Amino acid sequence: MATSPRGGPGPERALAQAGDGTPPDLLAAAHEAAGGLAYWLGDFAAATAHYEAEVAAAREHGDPATMAQALYNLAFPLVFGATDTAWATETAHEAERLFREVGDRAGLARTLWLMANQAVDRGDTARARAYCLEALPTLRELGETFMLGWCLFTLGGIAIHDGDVADAGHRLSEALAQFEAAGDVSGIVLVLDAVATLAHRVGDLVTAARLSGAVARLEAISGTALNPTNRQIFGFDPLPLRDDPATAGAWRAGHDDSTDAILAAAREWTAERASTPA
Repeated sequence: MATSPRGGPGPERALAQAGDGTPPDLLAAAHEAAGGLAYWLGDFAAATAHYEAEVAAAREHGDPATMAQALYNLAFPLVFGATDTAWATETAHEAERLFREVGDRAGLARTLWLMANQAVDRGDTARARAYCLEALPTLRELGETFMLGWCLFTLGGIAIHDGDVADAGHRLSEALAQFEAAGDVSGIVLVLDAVATLAHRVGDLVTAARLSGAVARLEAISGTALNPTNRQIFGFDPLPLRDDPATAGAWRAGHDDSTDAILAAAREWTAERASTPA
């Protein structure tokens, strides 16, 4: 059973205790929290169900800002779970429209980033890059460290997809710095896996194996379960690196390395390949 940071009942228990008279704004908040937990555990179906319930409660509440956030939340598992692209597009665009109407620049930037990820899934990296580059200045200006890291991570993935090693190195290096500053373990694990993917793409199998070994350890510690989705997009399978005698030693070394040592290695490797975009 999940618990709140203060040790109180988690969202699932709160939802179980909710009655017909529960105010819709509180019900929406409980479903938002439960959906977030399900999402980060990789249970997209459960996350979608909670976020659908959040949208229903937000509609009842009638506040457009609350509705925009609920739609953004629902679009998340729809985009990354690739369950229904038409539904995902409709949901994300409605969130974008409402965020623009209420003047929520941070919410709009988050939604643009989400739409960029859907564009990547369609293979439209030009549109994805445009969405991210529209969001990026706002995130920098507002000091949104967490979302800035995610936007940079997505730009790094776009660059990997397009074969731009220098831009990928730059974006992933900055994304890693942002996630370290925010203390976002999930983001750090995803960036390390992306750097391993990039190293594999350029033929540096030893670095790819070392980083992949570290990622395997960090995934087990953190419970992060999102890397398989990204690997499917990039066509990267790290397991042969673990099993190949030529790279198995590097994998084991990475698995046994300290997190600080792995982060330093990733920073050094990306810095050597990075170029600063105009």
